[in-house]
Amino acid sequence: MNRCTESSDFRCRCRISSRPICYGLGAGGAEGVTRVLNILKKEFETAMILFW
Repeated sequence: MNRCTESSDFRCRCRISSRPICYGLGAGGAEGVTRVLNILKKEFETAMILFW
């Protein structure tokens, strides 16, 4: 894999995770960010359970 593709992939992953965090911050401050992170964690755990 070349560096350009790796860099683009990293930027895409950062955008995917940072956008909901920004929305949570705007909607509920620190509590909103905590809620978003908990939701993302639960979704990740569910996806891993379904994957395996």
